[in-house]
Amino acid sequence: LGASLDGGNEILYYGNLVVGSTYSICVTNVNSTPGIVSLTISYLNGSFADVATYTGNTNSYTNVCQNFKAKFRSNAIGYNVKRWSSSSMTGSPTWTYAIPSGTICQLGRIVPSNMTGSVQPVYVTVDASYNLPDAFGNMNAITAYGTLMSNFTLQSEASLSVRTVDQCSAGFKSATSTVATNRSVCGVSTYGWEFTQAFPVVGLPITLNGGAGASRILALSSVQGMANGQRYNVRIRANHVDGASASAYSANSSCVKTLGASGMVMENDGLSQSDVIFNSGKLSVYPNPTAGDQLNIAVDGMEGNLKIEIMDAAGRLIQSEQWMVTGAMNQRVQFNSALPVGMYQLRSTMGNESQIIKFIVAR
Repeated sequence: LGASLDGGNEILYYGNLVVGSTYSICVTNVNSTPGIVSLTISYLNGSFADVATYTGNTNSYTNVCQNFKAKFRSNAIGYNVKRWSSSSMTGSPTWTYAIPSGTICQLGRIVPSNMTGSVQPVYVTVDASYNLPDAFGNMNAITAYGTLMSNFTLQSEASLSVRTVDQCSAGFKSATSTVATNRSVCGVSTYGWEFTQAFPVVGLPITLNGGAGASRILALSSVQGMANGQRYNVRIRANHVDGASASAYSANSSCVKTLGASGMVMENDGLSQSDVIFNSGKLSVYPNPTAGDQLNIAVDGMEGNLKIEIMDAAGRLIQSEQWMVTGAMNQRVQFNSALPVGMYQLRSTMGNESQIIKFIVAR
């Protein structure tokens, strides 16, 4: 490629020179006047990880929602972070992420979350891209490849679980309702779910991915074989945006139960319960005795407005609740304050019919 003939300073850019290779440069004088030529060769720097500020100068991250930073390079217009499987930088990187703007991005866009229980090393290089004009005014897109391997560690995060309001301890779920993770994880494309039936029969694990766009919510109807009267052990993992990596499944499973249909034998975890029969169905209260902080109410085969009144032994009203029931329902009554030890009454009213169940608070 020739330079111009104006006798001034000329700038040429080459983006494909390899460090350590030998190149020849030819300079020709095209007139009879002797001249002096000086040649200056410069190179553009790649970047590397500059994360000390974001890790408290430890180079160790506690979770993938913290920030990653590339070392700033003057005139660079972009930074590509390459994740490697080891420090050797051989073969192809396992993942490449282009930082959208500037030098900072969320760590979860580069590496999947670590839920293994052990510290994980992470190896990255950072390429810097430039767009510079040469002597003829042509813009040259040049990438300065990162040759300095950066490494940092990723501490293990807490495992994912089903959110508390969807777990067995909070009551039953309809087989057509939804469950969700207990928290969001940065850098997730989808959440992976594993359902293993434990009641009324023990089944094999069923795995599926949740909705795209990192939705934490999963429709139970999407689980193969999901029906009423079942209990599942559920584990969750985070699938990374690279489409190939994922965190470990939850170390401990979460319990999810579905409602029972009319006449179905239900698992009650060994808790005693009290039942009343309405013309249209059945209402059950458990546990009985209770510790006095809450009471579970299960309804089956009832339709209409259900009113619940909690009274002391003398009939004085303590607390009331009201729900619209459409078939089966499970609700938890959380008492405004812990009830003293003693005998109590629960009056349930639907339409013109009322029933009273006595329950005991014992500690």
